[in-house]
Amino acid sequence: MKRLKPIRTLIIKDRYLLPYLNRSAEAILPALWRQLDDKGFLDNFKVAGMNAFGFYRGPADADACVHDWAAAALKTVARKETSEAAREDLNRKLETYIRLVTAAQDESGYLYTFKQICDPSQKWKRLFAEREWLCMGAFIETAVIHGELTGKTELLNAAEKCADLFLTEFGKTEDTRTAAFSRMERPLFLLSRAVGNDRFTFLANELTERRTRQKAPGVRFFFESLQLNRLKKNVLKSQLKLLGKTWPIESERWEIFPEERKRLRLRSFIDTATGTRFQMNRRKPALEKTCGNAANYLEILRGRLADPNADDRILSDIENRWNDIILNHAYLTGGVGVNALTGGFGKPGDLPAARSVAAPETAFETAALSLELYMRTGRIFYIDFYEWIFFNLILTTADSEGIRFFSRHLHESDGGFGRKENPVHLQAPLSFAKALAFYPETVVFQDDDGDLYIDQYISAEIHIKEPELTISMTASESDSFQTVILVDKKTARDLTLFLRIPGWAVGYRITLNGTELESMPNILFGETGEVPHYFNGNRFPVNLSGKGKNEITVDFPKIIRSHSPRRPHKTDGDVFAVSRGKFLYCAEEADNRHSDFNELNLNLQNDFTVEKSYDFFDSLVIDGKDENGGRVRLVPYHLWNNRGDGKMKIRIKNRISEEIPDKSVRKKSEQKDRK
Repeated sequence: MKRLKPIRTLIIKDRYLLPYLNRSAEAILPALWRQLDDKGFLDNFKVAGMNAFGFYRGPADADACVHDWAAAALKTVARKETSEAAREDLNRKLETYIRLVTAAQDESGYLYTFKQICDPSQKWKRLFAEREWLCMGAFIETAVIHGELTGKTELLNAAEKCADLFLTEFGKTEDTRTAAFSRMERPLFLLSRAVGNDRFTFLANELTERRTRQKAPGVRFFFESLQLNRLKKNVLKSQLKLLGKTWPIESERWEIFPEERKRLRLRSFIDTATGTRFQMNRRKPALEKTCGNAANYLEILRGRLADPNADDRILSDIENRWNDIILNHAYLTGGVGVNALTGGFGKPGDLPAARSVAAPETAFETAALSLELYMRTGRIFYIDFYEWIFFNLILTTADSEGIRFFSRHLHESDGGFGRKENPVHLQAPLSFAKALAFYPETVVFQDDDGDLYIDQYISAEIHIKEPELTISMTASESDSFQTVILVDKKTARDLTLFLRIPGWAVGYRITLNGTELESMPNILFGETGEVPHYFNGNRFPVNLSGKGKNEITVDFPKIIRSHSPRRPHKTDGDVFAVSRGKFLYCAEEADNRHSDFNELNLNLQNDFTVEKSYDFFDSLVIDGKDENGGRVRLVPYHLWNNRGDGKMKIRIKNRISEEIPDKSVRKKSEQKDRK
């Protein structure tokens, strides 16, 4: 089985994607740093390691937010597209980060400011409720990235010291302790490879094995959460007492700790269970409400996949789990959701699209797992799915200006739901920044034989040393998705260039130096398995021999595809979604006020028209017709809600084969279905 490694020596020039990358470097990451400072997350390291006067501020996983910011900033600084001014600004902030974390780490290697400040005598307690392993794992992963990109060993030595502490504390085989929230296994595998020592590989395998043996952690997690809440309350009382305040004066408390205003406000049971009152269906019990919180489970799968000694049995198990998640628990957008109360995925297909939500951090973990499976197996549908989730769900997280963010992704909205400029929790903008920083590593790959794989069609320039060549790609989107690839070979060695034929492309046309290639076969690595039809692409090999320049043109026709639910809910009726290439489309109330938005329908027998809309940043919008001939406008899903709060839906009613019933008849039918 071929393994693929990304080509990082490329410069992205894509007119559609480059503005997102620039905003991340010049605006999003600096703004996130200011929020980390304003919320007190950076001060926690000063209090823990610099003897500064202060209190712990933020949630228990505040450290992980700081480490994740540093990982995204490191990747962004290493990119050639980043401007010199942005690079200098981020480097100054990274120097501050390194100074803070190295000062906060104690002599033993322990680094978790919540325990260091609030309860230093209770280290390694309440592992299920707290984020001890998660925060320290995030630090180790960031240190490995820092070492790989800069060649410096300062953070790497600190991470090795932290991992040695873990090995001493949890490395005994008779130890059965594990944590509910953990990012420790994968960072340990990465650290073991970075320092060239297998001692951390043993520990990572041991921690992974313990997870498979843990039983019914829910009760333990519940009681530890109660203990943790009591600890937070006592710590807060002590902080207020030092300031001459008494408990519980909420107004004064919020003046002292403004970041707590929304996070600790009193909520109803429904708010606590779902976190999304605006989308709650009052006719359904809270237990059926969905919530996107599967990031921890996906991180565990990524940890197992990172094991360099993982055999085919483990790899097959991970692939089966990925298939199960995508087929049974993922929405059309690619978002993955779980039950809000149990934290499990529930029964297959029990997440109705009308009330589905998914978290941005889950979207990032799903995309990352798909990418890592692709590099490990070479199976094309993994990169197909990565492209789909990146250009739809991940880009949806931020608005067009990159200043407002969704904390949840929705299939449909009844209005009153919009992006927030300052989210209560920073995981949404952090996940968005991390995804943008990692995207350039998904464009071009190389296998062990030296053959190249072009998997993302964007405008970019790639320089490769072995074999020595330069690739220049220019992508355009009008009547078709077309990319011109110029290959300048400096060596006479024969080379095979594999071009990805996306799963959404029903037809394609490929030419080499003006001659159309028709007879060459498609190459497919491995079995495709049972995957949705739009995640089942292929490869087209182009053989290049001798030195010189070659021009390859890849042309995919303008495709508008309709998607029906794989497991329709009984209230769905005859509905479908519309996509064009790698972009999913939706209908917004702002564009379709001429009719009852709840009864919006499309007649699939009529042709769609596509036009460029400057209101949507040069993106293409789709116009269709309903059963009465009225216009129905569809816009790219990742750009919705840029024009104020309003209703939105992806699934449109199909009115080809049936007439719209009278409202009274429809109401009686719905009542009968509910019974």
